[in-house]
Amino acid sequence: VRYIIDPQGGCSAFPMDSKQSDVNYTDNQSAIAITMKDPNSFFQFNENYKYVGQRLARGITCDVFSTVIPNFNAGGNIVNATFEYYFLPQDWNDISLVGLEPDDLGYPVQLVISADIVDYIRIYNFFDFGEYFVQADAFDATKCTQPDAKMKIQITFPGSYNPAAMDQWKQQLYFQLAETMQINPLRIGSLSIEADAYSIYASAWILGTAYYAQFQQIDQPSKEHVDDKVIYNVNSPLDCAELCLENIDFQCNSYEYCIYDRFACRLLQNHMPTVNNTVLANATDCVLNTRPIVGPAVKETPVAVAYLNLVEAVQAKQVFVSLPDASGNTNMYTAINVDVITGQPVPGKTLPNLPNQFSYRIETVKPQQGRVSETFVWYDGNLDIVRYDSRDPYGDNQYMMTYIQDFTRGLSYQINQVTGSCKINALGPGAFDVVNSKPSPDGNLVVSLKSPQSLFYLSDSYRFVGQKTVRGILCDIFESSRGDFSVPALQTSQSSIFKYYFQASEWDYVSPDGTDITHSKPVMLEVEDTTTGFYFAVNFYDFNDQGHSVNYFDTSACYDNDQKNDFLVIFKGQPYHPYLDQAYNSFINSAAQLMASWTQLSPMQFQQLRLTYDDNNDVYLFVTSLGNVPPIDLFTPTMQVGLNSSANYIQVDDEEDCAAACVSTNSFICNSFDYCGGSCLLGQKHSESEGDPTATPENNPCTHYTRTEDGSLATLDVAMIYSKLTDYVYDNLFQITITLPDNTNKTYIATNIRDDLEIPNDPSDTSDLIRKDEFRTESIRSEDFNREIIRE
Repeated sequence: VRYIIDPQGGCSAFPMDSKQSDVNYTDNQSAIAITMKDPNSFFQFNENYKYVGQRLARGITCDVFSTVIPNFNAGGNIVNATFEYYFLPQDWNDISLVGLEPDDLGYPVQLVISADIVDYIRIYNFFDFGEYFVQADAFDATKCTQPDAKMKIQITFPGSYNPAAMDQWKQQLYFQLAETMQINPLRIGSLSIEADAYSIYASAWILGTAYYAQFQQIDQPSKEHVDDKVIYNVNSPLDCAELCLENIDFQCNSYEYCIYDRFACRLLQNHMPTVNNTVLANATDCVLNTRPIVGPAVKETPVAVAYLNLVEAVQAKQVFVSLPDASGNTNMYTAINVDVITGQPVPGKTLPNLPNQFSYRIETVKPQQGRVSETFVWYDGNLDIVRYDSRDPYGDNQYMMTYIQDFTRGLSYQINQVTGSCKINALGPGAFDVVNSKPSPDGNLVVSLKSPQSLFYLSDSYRFVGQKTVRGILCDIFESSRGDFSVPALQTSQSSIFKYYFQASEWDYVSPDGTDITHSKPVMLEVEDTTTGFYFAVNFYDFNDQGHSVNYFDTSACYDNDQKNDFLVIFKGQPYHPYLDQAYNSFINSAAQLMASWTQLSPMQFQQLRLTYDDNNDVYLFVTSLGNVPPIDLFTPTMQVGLNSSANYIQVDDEEDCAAACVSTNSFICNSFDYCGGSCLLGQKHSESEGDPTATPENNPCTHYTRTEDGSLATLDVAMIYSKLTDYVYDNLFQITITLPDNTNKTYIATNIRDDLEIPNDPSDTSDLIRKDEFRTESIRSEDFNREIIRE
């Protein structure tokens, strides 16, 4: 291919010109062959040169060699021309400002070409001649590649940069990148090196290839010949050229494009089918193009594939630059990231969408700390609740802790799984499942549950960068550069690279406790902070995209006995088998949500739901209802405000009384209060709106408390909860409809409700939280236990 770049930066690609001074050209009947001249041929050196003495040229006493070159084109006249080469003599040296050698010897200084017969003379002076490495910048063809056929990338190397080493950086990167991406070095364009205080950035274009310009069009029309492969309905000769070069069935060396024969593209192994192939019967006229290069054609790696090759190598820590420092030691710079700046997108896959209910186990690996930790997570966007189990042996409590975040009531529960102790707080910002929020200047603070995508830090900024096998699983890799993540222990502004590995969409994941097949589950996450170099990896196991029962979020251990009530809902004459065998969890989850809807409470206030049946074809639903938490646990202090003496305050003993007054008021939904040392001001808004903004904190300061959720739920004790549900049962409104695996519906109607039974714990279904070692066990029903209760 021959590229011609004009002074305005325009560029065109053409087949090689056989008349150029750097071309060896052979034309015979079987092929046209173009090769690059070797250095001696390029300067038209041969064994006929004779030493003719020394002459002065440009102030240098030069050794002169002369010969006659026959058939030389002297301004359009083919004549015998005299070539006289002036060389730097052996006793002279030239100390160059460039190059790696201390000096340059014996280079050409001047060439004089003369042909007296046509009064022709040309003088060529050679400057800056040196045997040094020519940077690939000199052969940059970026401007010659169309925008849709190139991609600009940026590679990040942690470390400090020495600008004096720029040429060494480029020299190593050109050939390493070309080898890594499996492309010709000339397809790496406009390589540049930049740096900041922490990292070095190498930017370059990955260039496409000029398919059509790799063929020489034969001037005379060609009749269709017997081909080695034919493709019809090809749009243009350019497309036919691409089909020829990318053909894998054989070495394609020429093609005929025949618009009169259904736009046929005929691929041929021979360079010149007009000589070697038979003309077809009823042949039409075609345009014949032949490769002027003899030998194996280089299979051109597409831009997107070249990029994915580079990404894979960077992930494997195989792209690096090795440079000596001033003391002679070797510094190794290893690439950690590749970004697409602009250009051709990588054809691939879209980021998976996560379901609204799932659970998983994660293994977090922190090499810098030499630590591996496990966490169990349950997420239910339908119930607006999250649970996670973890243990911090380096903290205040070495036992496993269960954290349940109830976003319907704005409560956070911390349950010690060993001692059974529980602590209740208002939900606040900072947890991994909370949408980041800070108190506003007016004291407003409302938090919400992250969406499934946000929980995993997934967004539109991710791009598909290829596939890789992780733990034996083929994974689709998605990458993003983020500025919204920070490692709390580092307390510094972060710029992090997130790399997610999802099970390839064409793979199936079969979980033993599921009823369907999972696709695109997360397998691994790698996070590398480019500011500090901090790295950690998260491995995902046991991912289940089906919802669990509400029993996984049991907070009954956090309530006193006077805030708990056990009752039994009876469905007489309605079969248990086979329907509830298939939809057990669906039934109890629906029951919890319906009871919450009827009582205007949170579904989390109905716990330890379990089903059983008797020999009379009756179904029994056991439920524990939960009452109220201490009102102060629903509120978070956010700011100090002044005392507004004109506002309507009530008198209280402490903050707890103020919180109780806010929760129990019936005149409006109370979402905040100001406590002012014995005085209490209730507010309908979350923000501070009644206090005196001009008052000074020193003048009887008040503390503003706000709910971190909208207080739209009712506040009922367990007796009132039972009373409301009793009305629904005896009005035949307590109806639960479940959808079976065959998509048919089955409705159960409650016939009776009782809370006068002494219900012991089911020995096969502990009242404690389902523990991590029961990760796949939701409920075990004991028929003997159930029959004993019913006989009573």
